[in-house]
Amino acid sequence: MVKKTKENKTPILEKKEKKSSLKTKKKVAKIVHKSKEKTNGWIFPVIVLVLILIIGGIYYFYPESKESDLALVEVNGEIIYQSQLDELWNSLAIDVKAYVTRDVVLDELISKTLLMQKVKEYNISVTDEEVAEYMEFELSQANLTLAQFEEILVAQGSSIEVLEQIYREKLEFASLFDNYVLIDLEVSAEEIEEYYQTNQDAFVKDENGTIFELDEIAYEGTEITVYDVVERVLMQEKAKSVYDSYVLELKETSEIKFLVPITGINDLYEETLSTGEEDLAGFANCLTESGAKFYGAYWCSHCQAQKEGFGESSELIPYVECDQNGPNSQVELCSEVGITGFPTWIINGEKYMGKQSHEDLAKLTGCKL
Repeated sequence: MVKKTKENKTPILEKKEKKSSLKTKKKVAKIVHKSKEKTNGWIFPVIVLVLILIIGGIYYFYPESKESDLALVEVNGEIIYQSQLDELWNSLAIDVKAYVTRDVVLDELISKTLLMQKVKEYNISVTDEEVAEYMEFELSQANLTLAQFEEILVAQGSSIEVLEQIYREKLEFASLFDNYVLIDLEVSAEEIEEYYQTNQDAFVKDENGTIFELDEIAYEGTEITVYDVVERVLMQEKAKSVYDSYVLELKETSEIKFLVPITGINDLYEETLSTGEEDLAGFANCLTESGAKFYGAYWCSHCQAQKEGFGESSELIPYVECDQNGPNSQVELCSEVGITGFPTWIINGEKYMGKQSHEDLAKLTGCKL
């Protein structure tokens, strides 16, 4: 199947100037590169907001294809080969293979290919010094010397050179997200307070049930407060939602053609825009009648993409504007139901972050396409 880029579509990657819909005059947290510290002793881990932690789990390093290799998928003219899939599959731990299938790994490889294409399009690169600094940080976190690390890599059939390439690509992806995708990502003081109040059990610090205050130090020997930790937790949740929406939009606006039948994965790329306008109107009305709500912001490109999927019937979907500067804004409602990122669907009391396919909306609401 070939999926073609829609005409007149807002570019996915653009440095935006709009800000969060829930922004107030109080302190607002933004993504910053804070010092990386090793800490101990509190219930929440220190979360480093580098997107490679979210999109990680499979090597970023792409093995070279071999002669007479089987071509599996063409992604914007770039071929993914069987040997690439095999090498990624073989790199997974046995316990991971117990719940991950090859088609899921291939889908991940398609995602990484699309992201790497964007890295190249924007001429993103990192220096050898940055790679070395990152590797030094990883070694310090693992309490390993370079010699010990090399010994482990050799035992795994890898090498420092391969690892350097993996780290280089991780840093390039991080730069892509930091500079083009997560610019608008913010967490307000109100969101932090709400999370703190609704998750009190997570902030118990002793057997007497004493609760940490927001301004208390969370980790001994650091200046990291409970407020900082909650900020990072919420920021990571939002970043994950943005990542999911961003990759989905890349897939929907790219030319992806499967060159051989692949069980399980083709269904992930079924075209959803072929539904007739009359059917979309009925589907949109059903979503509204089901009580589902679609929360977004007028400046959110993923929200616009969700609307565009309904064509002229987009006015019929149960949309709620969460930016105070948007038309028919309902900021208070968005705050009351705990909206922390866009787009967010609430269906039968459950939140679903990111752009949803028509098929998923149909399954979740019982509405027919």
